[in-house]
Amino acid sequence: MKTPISVHNLLQGDQSINRLLSTIKRQQELLSQVRSALPEPLRAHCLHLVVKEEEILIYTDASVWAHRMTFASRKIKNLLPDTQRVTRVRLKVLPLLATPKSKTRLQRPQPVSEVNQRLIQQLADGISDNDLSAALKRLAKRVATKPTTSG
Repeated sequence: MKTPISVHNLLQGDQSINRLLSTIKRQQELLSQVRSALPEPLRAHCLHLVVKEEEILIYTDASVWAHRMTFASRKIKNLLPDTQRVTRVRLKVLPLLATPKSKTRLQRPQPVSEVNQRLIQQLADGISDNDLSAALKRLAKRVATKPTTSG
């Protein structure tokens, strides 16, 4: 009966896998350095990073965190060793695939009073930004109270 070969031993003999494992280890060490330099709320949202030539690519789990990380990009560049001349920090959003789907249903917004609905409409009419005006008009329609029918 043959004894099973461990996966670790099996993978250790392959040069290309060794290079990949070495690269992943360096990336994880660098990720740890970057996380430690980030403010507390951002640390958990810095998922992974890859250094390619003169660019560092950082993956986050949501666009809001990517946006907030842009303010730390200079600090991140300065963390890297001088041998890596990183000139650009790019941020990409990689939504977590393993997060459980919410079982709660989205609820329709509560209707607002006619006065508030008219105020939103007036605000939309007075704004010169076409996109914002259109969004407010859609909101005014969406939150309008539905007329009740009496039977």
